[in-house]
Amino acid sequence: MAVKFQKTVRKGVLLSPLKGFDPDTRTYEYRFDPLTGRSTTIAVGTFEYVKKFLVTDGAMLKALIEKTRPICPFCPESLEKLTPKFPSDLVSDGRIRVGEAVAFPSLFGHAEHSIVVVLTGEHYLNLDAFKPELLENGFKGALSCLQEIAGKTQNVEHASILMNYLPPAGSSLPHPHIQLLAREHPFYSAKVLIEKADEYFKAYRSNYWDDLVEAERKVEERYLGKLGSVEWLLPFAPLHSLLEVRAIVPRKSNLLQLKDDDLKGLSDGVVRVLKFYFDQGVSSFNFALLSSSLRKRLESFSVNLTMNARTGIQPTCFSDAWAFPYILQDGYSPELPETIAQKLKPYFG
Repeated sequence: MAVKFQKTVRKGVLLSPLKGFDPDTRTYEYRFDPLTGRSTTIAVGTFEYVKKFLVTDGAMLKALIEKTRPICPFCPESLEKLTPKFPSDLVSDGRIRVGEAVAFPSLFGHAEHSIVVVLTGEHYLNLDAFKPELLENGFKGALSCLQEIAGKTQNVEHASILMNYLPPAGSSLPHPHIQLLAREHPFYSAKVLIEKADEYFKAYRSNYWDDLVEAERKVEERYLGKLGSVEWLLPFAPLHSLLEVRAIVPRKSNLLQLKDDDLKGLSDGVVRVLKFYFDQGVSSFNFALLSSSLRKRLESFSVNLTMNARTGIQPTCFSDAWAFPYILQDGYSPELPETIAQKLKPYFG
């Protein structure tokens, strides 16, 4: 096992007006992702300052929900007439349904195969109101679409399932839905992980994610637990600035290999994290499931999920997509993942 948790700690001193211009020492940890080497800056202890930007203005959220409900194509009274259908040679019934979940092509897609899966008839859910079965049915609907696409379209080799919730996370509608994107070449973040994991496997004859879970279990600082078949933890060097959490599905290298136990573990974990987010005042979030090639079984890769909180709906329009992570492309976190893990672990008890 060659997983190494590398960091450098530095101090910065200023004369703070908050302390009568007495010296104030700030701690910065520069961490490096154990697989990719990508750097992350952790400005230790600044989360309390950032936290106020996570909170959503209740009146603004209510106005958004009321404004979008009458024109929402995902609500039950509109879905049949306002959402697209698959061509009959791809999906015979036009749409795929699993429980409340309804899957159909995206009207404004982001890949040659771009699928929307509406999770529920409810136009909006607080983060503590999500249920595992909603996400599990949504995942099943997305994977049913992917199986049809991969079976009938030979040039589709890569896919990702993602969720954007509320405008700060990039969603134009508050109605809960996930997306499936499928195309010929990998998404960049997946490409990097596939290549780096292959390098690791060739060097050590071991799956990086298996080794990572073993290392995190030993350290016990960021490991959250196992739900079904799925391992949950906080990243040593988070790439995204707000409460990033990750999941790993061992021994499954692509989305088409996922079974019921995998989907249950993913859905259960996402819901637990959402409850934690809600208790932190969060209302907006993203997640994405990354996969290797749909046409191969790779010993070197494990399907993995990354999710993170986003800023709230506020009159100030504050965004966490600032120049540091967005252009410099360094990771950033206002708090140690170990500190966040201590707050999150009870939700996995």
